[in-house]
Parts: sequence; structure tokens; C-alpha cells
Amino acid sequence: MTDNDLDAPVYGVESIARILNLLDENGAPDSRRAYYVLEKRYVDANKIGRVWTSTRRRLLAPHLKHLRT
Repeated sequence: MTDNDLDAPVYGVESIARILNLLDENGAPDSRRAYYVLEKRYVDANKIGRVWTSTRRRLLAPHLKHLRT
């Protein structure tokens, strides 16, 4: 994965759920869990109107910092 991939914008709860691996038992994105994580601000994302948006880097930042040490 390149830096361009990490910094590309991600739009929508389903896309964010896939990146965070919030999947149901069938492997589909679990929107309910994703909304909970987003509303509680457990991940770095913004809400533009009714659409949640972020980047892979911002969503995965807590996990990436452990890999650098």
C-alpha cells in the first residue's frame, strides 16, 4: 500500500466499516457497529452533511503507530 492509497479520501459508513474490518457473520460491512464507532469518536473521521469521511491513514493511525516501534 502506497502513501497515496493511505491518503485517498474514504466516503461512507460501509467503506469505513470495510477498512476497520467491522464485518457481520456473512462478511458484509456492519453499518450499525461502524456508526457506533464513528459517533463515539473512537476513530478519526469527519461528518460532512450526512456522510462520514476520512482517510485510511486517519482510520488506521492507532494501529500504525504500534508498527513503527
